[in-house]
Amino acid sequence: MSKANNIEQLEKTKAEATAQDSADAPLPQPVDPLDKKEELMMQMMERLDQSGDLPIFSASVNRIQLVGNDPDSDAMALAIEVLKDANLTAKVLRLANSSYYNRGNIRVGALSRAIVLLGFDAVKSTVLAMKLIDSFQHEQPGIDMSGMLVTSYMTAGLVKEIASACGLKNIEQSFVCGLLHNLGEVIFAYTMPELYLEMRQLAETKKVTWPEAQKRVIEMPLRKIGQHMVEKWEFPDMVGKTMLPYIGSNHKGQLRNPVELNRALASLSTRMMDLLYSEAPTTQQNFDEIAQELSKVTGITKDVVGACLDKSFKQSCDLAEEYGLDKELLMPRVRDGKDEALSQMATKLKQYASKGKVAAEEPVDSYVDEDDGYTEAPQEVMDPEEVADEESMVIPGGDASLLLSILHELTTMMTNKAHLNSLFNKVLEGMHRGVGFDRSMLCLLSPDRQYYSARMVLGYRADKVKNYFHQFPVQVTRDVFSKMIMQDELLLVTDVHNGNWLQRLPRKFDEVVGSTSFLIAALRVHGKPVGMFYVDKSRQDTPISREEQRGFLQLVAQAKLALQVR
Repeated sequence: MSKANNIEQLEKTKAEATAQDSADAPLPQPVDPLDKKEELMMQMMERLDQSGDLPIFSASVNRIQLVGNDPDSDAMALAIEVLKDANLTAKVLRLANSSYYNRGNIRVGALSRAIVLLGFDAVKSTVLAMKLIDSFQHEQPGIDMSGMLVTSYMTAGLVKEIASACGLKNIEQSFVCGLLHNLGEVIFAYTMPELYLEMRQLAETKKVTWPEAQKRVIEMPLRKIGQHMVEKWEFPDMVGKTMLPYIGSNHKGQLRNPVELNRALASLSTRMMDLLYSEAPTTQQNFDEIAQELSKVTGITKDVVGACLDKSFKQSCDLAEEYGLDKELLMPRVRDGKDEALSQMATKLKQYASKGKVAAEEPVDSYVDEDDGYTEAPQEVMDPEEVADEESMVIPGGDASLLLSILHELTTMMTNKAHLNSLFNKVLEGMHRGVGFDRSMLCLLSPDRQYYSARMVLGYRADKVKNYFHQFPVQVTRDVFSKMIMQDELLLVTDVHNGNWLQRLPRKFDEVVGSTSFLIAALRVHGKPVGMFYVDKSRQDTPISREEQRGFLQLVAQAKLALQVR
């Protein structure tokens, strides 16, 4: 065989082998087109990025959440993060100065002080609510975006109140679960308005359920979008898990697992708000059925559920302006129909929103202040407004870090509804150990307001002083302590030996108490006198500085706030 034939035969054999290999090899698989769900998610993310707001939402909120959850963080660290967002800074300060939170009427100008007043957890949930509202405000014909945001906002308030009533520990996390329960629907309506309107029209005209409409249009429930976003934004796992719909037939009584309970609270509260606010509710249950289910899963009565709704609605009305919501949006829809319980509740809430008034405080008792013969005016006491600057965290002679820690503890104790005795004891500890006074004391009026007595004393010769301040008669014209308590005033005396101060103090004050200078602040609740806080520096025998006044007034403000929110 010639060389040419050999080459030809070799190539033919090679070709046959290659063909055989190709036959044995698996056929190439066709590339599937992008999954419809993934494609939809990508389109939404692109539109969120184009909006230019929500990426900021992610960064600012997440960082604030992280710092707020760090046990080693203080008010200044959280303030630094909030300050990175000018809009949030303005709104947090505005909220801290609102009548709802600032019951002591002390102007708050420093963000660190605002955070101490509001509390770490409240700041976190407040920032989230504000940012959610800011991020999704837009005009889109046919979509009631403001109504959707109001529903989320009102749901969060109701969840928080019921969580508190049934004993859940982390009620701020419950607030977040309620606020974000319908996040998927909000984001979808914001980024895909055409598809959202198609979905709503399908549910309204074709008489299909809301879940079925979601399945037909986008082949997945809207909660999947919300779960994807909270995972992307690194929120706690509980938030995503509580977006699952609650089905009452899955259990027979009160829920004990926090995740399951928050899921039920968020889901049922959303349905209740859907009935109250939506033009075309998608909820299948009536109002009374939802209230009954809330009672069953929490172990509280239906009356308590109703009380929680009343309270959360009133709080929401009070805070609406600070959150940037028009109060008109908070008015529920009153419908004529078979749901009598819904109509009654909607009418009741609408009347309250229309009036826009909180319950009037009880009248202040009047006392005749005769000419008491004082010839010396007390030393000038700091204007309470001055407490709000950054210097208020610096207490020479005391322990500034301890004071800040105690202020933080007080806000937590108020949130958890701690017993007033424990709270007042913490206030006195702040005055004694945090600010640096030798002695701190709380005196309270008797129920008939005929006497005042020391109830708690901390510091130097505490027992002796407590025994001394026992049932002093209230004599406004003769006793300076009585006068200050009844007239709700502050008093700083720098030297009891100057002028006739000793004549205006209880007998043997100089001998038993042994304090040359002291500072007192009256304590009131709902306009009525309750007692007073007293501090002195009897051992140090040095003047009471303006920094020490600041620390004292900060703690008095916390005590007053604790009484107001009871």
